[in-house]
Amino acid sequence: LWLQFGSRDMFVTVDLELNSACNLRCHYCPNFTVGGRGVKFMSTRLFKKIIDELSLIGFRGNIHPSFFGEPTLDGRLVKLMGYTSSKLPKATIRVFSNSTKLTVSLYKRLVKAGVSGFVLTGHTAKGKRNITRIKAYRSKVDDGTFVQYNKFVHFTNRGGHVPLVN
Repeated sequence: LWLQFGSRDMFVTVDLELNSACNLRCHYCPNFTVGGRGVKFMSTRLFKKIIDELSLIGFRGNIHPSFFGEPTLDGRLVKLMGYTSSKLPKATIRVFSNSTKLTVSLYKRLVKAGVSGFVLTGHTAKGKRNITRIKAYRSKVDDGTFVQYNKFVHFTNRGGHVPLVN
């Protein structure tokens, strides 16, 4: 951290939940309950304020526009990632998605906007199909992005759900 930021106490990752909505109801997620947590969107003004402040300190860490909400449900995602990339050119922007809405077209637009990585899970048949299509596209085009495909194997115990990521 010292070499990167000139300080040992600098944070290295910022997770920004752009929206609280998710189109799935995974039993291990806070959005599991009927109705989830409601549908709320971070204001564009607040988002830009956060990115502008990170720019002022020369932030070069990780930006994750996701948390429990599914980021691809936010129609502003491409524009917001473009803004982030322009203000934080040395940051790593990584989108975490359940892949149900991440088409090859959206994937390409996000890469063009400056997204440098994706962490994708295929919880549903549609999500798995989208991942298969993205893999096929990436086998033909080297766009320089990092993509991690997670397959969840469900183990449960009295303590709760344990995802196995491979």
